[in-house]
Amino acid sequence: KNLFISGTKNEHDLFFDNKVKSLKFENFNIQKTNNELLDFSSYKFFYDSLDKDINEILIFCNSSVSTEFNYPIIDKYLDFFCQNNDVALMGISANTRDQQSFIFNNFNPHVQTLFFITTTFVLRDIIMNNNNLFPGENSTPYNKYSIIQNGELSLSKLSLNLGYSLAIVDQFG
Repeated sequence: KNLFISGTKNEHDLFFDNKVKSLKFENFNIQKTNNELLDFSSYKFFYDSLDKDINEILIFCNSSVSTEFNYPIIDKYLDFFCQNNDVALMGISANTRDQQSFIFNNFNPHVQTLFFITTTFVLRDIIMNNNNLFPGENSTPYNKYSIIQNGELSLSKLSLNLGYSLAIVDQFG
């Protein structure tokens, strides 16, 4: 189990370090990362730590996802993902072309990075087809618009360009 915590040194001190002392994290590898690229800071660090020759199901999730996101919900998502090999990314929220709200003109759905499921091999292919950059890595630090453009949209578009499908989890599951 790998837990990657993004944030500033001050945020780690205030919100994580003091609390972790009172919690028991058995069998967890805990890594702290910066927060320059928001979700992508920890996501890239996590991917970089993987053995790229072993195809595993990867679950990327940030702290905005409800704590109710657990068994049996995750099992149903994983079952769907495993039964649909054409799906590169399964995640929450279909978004507009370059913003985080629903706008029906020029609609271009993409997986939002609050939560998504993929595999090591799919992500490896996406990165190889993105000039060996993890999507979002070339974003302007701390710029949500740039991170959406170069991260979320890029991740979904590269998946579709490689011939995969996207699976969007809506508010009804």
